[in-house]
Amino acid sequence: MEAKSLLKKDWTPTPEAFDKMLSWLDADREKAGEEYEKIRQKLIKLFKWRNCRPEDDYADVTINRVMRRISEDVEASKDKPYLYFHGTALNVLREFWRKEQKHQTEDIENVTIATDSPQQKIEEDYEETRKAAKFDCMRNCLRQLPDETRQFIVRYHHGESKKDVRKRMAEEQNVPLNVLRIRACRVRVDLEKCADRCVAIKNV
Repeated sequence: MEAKSLLKKDWTPTPEAFDKMLSWLDADREKAGEEYEKIRQKLIKLFKWRNCRPEDDYADVTINRVMRRISEDVEASKDKPYLYFHGTALNVLREFWRKEQKHQTEDIENVTIATDSPQQKIEEDYEETRKAAKFDCMRNCLRQLPDETRQFIVRYHHGESKKDVRKRMAEEQNVPLNVLRIRACRVRVDLEKCADRCVAIKNV
């Protein structure tokens, strides 16, 4: 099951929401970035230990949910921010387990029940069309980025060993790894918004 399926369909992370979450973590920008990185690594370990893969994606789902609540001014204690993230992560885990159990049950039923009905075929074709449109839109949005930004985000997300690549990029730019991650997050948010607008125009 993809982690994105656990995200709210009517909300997309924004740079403003991300900045507000960082301010909630700490008034000092550098300390906030360090705290964000520590929390993300803890969440990754939590999901990995619970065999919820890919753990990076589910950590991001958790962070996005907290980001949304902070952006909507939901009251949250600043004393121990990780506890707030941890509580949200447990909810994500419960939803993951429920959906996994449901999928396993459906797989068993599908052994004896035909599933290729006309309605299902239409829905599958629509989903494939939408995915293809989103891919084309994302590619076009990527082309529209400034050369330096496009090269940065492509390099950040490609390569056999992303961890080593990102560490090398941080060293080359003489910045902490968390600063690099924050920049990548902002670029991804802008790309998602661009792609969503493009798909809406295509009316897929």
